[in-house]
Amino acid sequence: MAVPATTTTATETTSLSPGVLRLLADYELTHSGDEDAPPAPPNPQPDLVTPNPSWWPTDYNDIPPYRPINYSLDRDQRPWARPGIETAFAFTMLNGVGVVAWFAKLWRATGGRLNDQIFRFSIGGER
Repeated sequence: MAVPATTTTATETTSLSPGVLRLLADYELTHSGDEDAPPAPPNPQPDLVTPNPSWWPTDYNDIPPYRPINYSLDRDQRPWARPGIETAFAFTMLNGVGVVAWFAKLWRATGGRLNDQIFRFSIGGER
């Protein structure tokens, strides 16, 4: 026999049907591992305590302290774009307009000298 659960607050009462309770029970999370072990920090950061350089701005609010570039960063800690195709995709997505402009300059310097009508597109209603 299923017992409907009732939640009462200051403004409303909600009753859950047995079907909803079974559905919610199906999604109950279980955690494996040692419960007494302390959890690992979510983002382990190296302790880089350095003073701000003289050129670092201090005349604005909410400027974070200076943090030098970590040149010994392990690339395996960065999960995105490990395979070459993913790196090329991310580069094209972030630099697509620049890549198109570079190809346009290359075309005008080589094949565009022979025919200036190829790869020319009207912009904003131009004719």
